[in-house]
Amino acid sequence: MATVDTGCPVLEAGVSSCPRVPQQAEIAVFAADSGKPITTVRTGEDGRFAIDLPPGSYELRGKNVSGQPFPTAMPVPVVIDPGQYAEISLEFDSGVRGVPAGP
Repeated sequence: MATVDTGCPVLEAGVSSCPRVPQQAEIAVFAADSGKPITTVRTGEDGRFAIDLPPGSYELRGKNVSGQPFPTAMPVPVVIDPGQYAEISLEFDSGVRGVPAGP
């Protein structure tokens, strides 16, 4: 699932991060060993995606589809074991940094 932090500029007391919400994105899959592109899929509005891949090592790269520079996502390494599914969290960064609320 692809998510993004909500970019809350002020954090409530005792809260260390902003809540996360679904992020619509394009997900590109690359072979981990060669960097060769394998496939690309788009998430649904709910941030969910499914990709059928054979066992192996991959890197998933999320692309923001809004046309804006943010949010961005770091690549995620993924290993698919034979006969298994993998649940992947692709976390986008809104670029907004929260500061603690005043006393």
